[in-house]
Amino acid sequence: MSLTAGKKHKLKTISFVTLAGVIIGILFANLAFGFTYYRVIKGALIGGLITSISSSFEMFFFQKKFKRLNFSVELLLRSLFYVLLISFSTLLVVVIHESLEDEVNVIAALLGKDVSDFLTGDFIYVFIFAIVVSLSVNFVWQINKMLGRGVLLNIMLGKYRRPTSEERIFMFLDIKSSTTLGEKLGANNYSSFLQDFFFDITDPIIETLGEIYQYVGDEIVLTWKPDKGLPDNNCLNCFFKIQNKITERKNFYLENYGVVPGFKAGLHIGEAIVTEVGDLKKDIVYHGDVLNTASRIQSECNNLNQKLLISGEILKRFKLNSWFHVESMGFFKLRGKEKEIELYGVREKSS
Repeated sequence: MSLTAGKKHKLKTISFVTLAGVIIGILFANLAFGFTYYRVIKGALIGGLITSISSSFEMFFFQKKFKRLNFSVELLLRSLFYVLLISFSTLLVVVIHESLEDEVNVIAALLGKDVSDFLTGDFIYVFIFAIVVSLSVNFVWQINKMLGRGVLLNIMLGKYRRPTSEERIFMFLDIKSSTTLGEKLGANNYSSFLQDFFFDITDPIIETLGEIYQYVGDEIVLTWKPDKGLPDNNCLNCFFKIQNKITERKNFYLENYGVVPGFKAGLHIGEAIVTEVGDLKKDIVYHGDVLNTASRIQSECNNLNQKLLISGEILKRFKLNSWFHVESMGFFKLRGKEKEIELYGVREKSS
């Protein structure tokens, strides 16, 4: 069975993190305790074991199970998991090493003097290291998640300190009949409704390698670099994966809100200016005609009775398969634009 783009991305991330863990493990073991070939091997095994397990949990468990927790609870749970993982992995490798070296079974090695000396000696430094690293890494992880993937690193590196031009894909995705829903559900219930919707669409966005640029009321703006959004039609598939996810959750929404979220989206590609703004609150923002156009395309969905509209510009960049039905809606002069643009409705043939 072929892997999806999202799973390929997760496996690639796990491989990269594991390799980094091997290198860090070797460096820590030899810098902290002195260089020996045994410490190189043990450092590599411990580092690789810790990072492969932790990154696998991050990719396939934490992203789903922890996404509804508040900041402090998630920070504590993640940090506790990492402290236990680092401690257990270190002890496991040491016990196995002593078992092989002394030619005894694992239980005998665990109860032996060498392991006992390790627990009352070097293990204390390992445990302190585990606490410091776990809290630090998870705090940065949480901040990065709050700001958006890559925003913190780009701010730290000053990548967009000066305005930079990039080709970008943007999708404006908006809840249908939001005003009516808000009146029907009331402010508090509608806010919970939006929270659930935005939580539920996170996995499809991750699977299609999308970035959440911003939330604007009941609208979410997604973006991709072309090398992430065009292969496997990721940015297009994102919409239909979201559609399928909400269909799967239909009963939940009916039971809790009496309505299933309907939504529409506009998709466009073009040059955007990306830059860092703010002093008291810093952010990476995009400016340019591509955003205005994508927004205007989305606003035409109701008029044309379409759930997803895309521009002719991005259609030319796709390699569409037989699963998609594409229909030209004609040429339109979008609000605030001088030139007409051809719009296309896209749907899955099974829908």
